[in-house]
Amino acid sequence: MTGNIIWQNVAEHTQQIQVGNFLKNIPGLQVVAGARTYGNRKLGEPYLSSQLYWFNQTGDFLFKWPGNPINSNPDFVKGLWNGKTEQLFWYKFLINDNGKGQLYFPDPVFHMFDFTGNGAEEVITLGSGYLRIWESKTAEKSGKDRKNDELYLKNTVVNHTHY
Repeated sequence: MTGNIIWQNVAEHTQQIQVGNFLKNIPGLQVVAGARTYGNRKLGEPYLSSQLYWFNQTGDFLFKWPGNPINSNPDFVKGLWNGKTEQLFWYKFLINDNGKGQLYFPDPVFHMFDFTGNGAEEVITLGSGYLRIWESKTAEKSGKDRKNDELYLKNTVVNHTHY
């Protein structure tokens, strides 16, 4: 621990960060931050908006998505929904390998967890007065119950926060 900053970049008010090999045309790891922007209410701007900020592993800013922030404070989750590779979900979107979202769920994503114990995680949405658990119909199920892994429980349940 040298105390030196390796890299830094602006990401507005960031509350959730994920790291992984998400983007197909960017070598190495990427960092994606769920960044919040606070508007000026006196000017009629939305008070709280959000975008995803993408960086490469050396801290270079790659892009923001969506182009215009959404008026919300969505959760950002990562997990093995398909049972084999990490997938990202943000708000109601499945984030694809070019870092952009495809509208996927009717309600905002809240969390992801292996409820059924089959090795693939289920997506939890919360909205309109309902908590829903979604299973991927194409998931490759290993049969290994991830809830038996204390590190999985620590990182997935204990460490899950929403501001």
